[in-house]
Amino acid sequence: MINYSEQEEALAKVRKNIILAIKRLEIDRFVVLEEIEQELRQVETAFQSLLLLGILRRIMVKDDDKSAKLFVPAITEWKNYFPHKDLGGLTPFEYRQKYPPGVYETGFITELMNEYQARIQPLDGKNRKGEEFDLEKDFSLFQEEFLERLPAEQPFPQQSGKFMNFRDVIIEERRRNGHPEESIDKIGAQIFVENTPDG
Repeated sequence: MINYSEQEEALAKVRKNIILAIKRLEIDRFVVLEEIEQELRQVETAFQSLLLLGILRRIMVKDDDKSAKLFVPAITEWKNYFPHKDLGGLTPFEYRQKYPPGVYETGFITELMNEYQARIQPLDGKNRKGEEFDLEKDFSLFQEEFLERLPAEQPFPQQSGKFMNFRDVIIEERRRNGHPEESIDKIGAQIFVENTPDG
């Protein structure tokens, strides 16, 4: 069951933080919340909007850490409260409440993100040969390889005559938890590399 009051409460906090940030930046006479919402609805990621990049640039010029801590997480989170066609018209927030990830999926995705973070931390924008690399492509390949691994213990050994990899386990767990069949195999996380102002 979807808890709409929880969604409204979270959305109110997001909006409040954006308002606080634009007031701190002294641009609340020029930029209103409705404009920011309209921009967010039109782009896949927040940093594809010239308006939002302009606000980020102002944060950097003013060297305002408080505004950055209010604004950046808020605009990123706000995307989770817009309906998506591929989620049957639900918002990502509603979808996650209606079909929460199971214990195995949560554990595998956490392990995936932690392992990838440890992998790229020493690289600083270069691959191991010292060449520039495509972070999105590298993460996508890493994720595919990760999901093909076999867990040390098979959580659903009676399900098939073969060993299940992480992907198989997540799909079976979702099936048992009543996830819609059309999205049951859409697994993973995505990393976006954005052009943002220096600072």
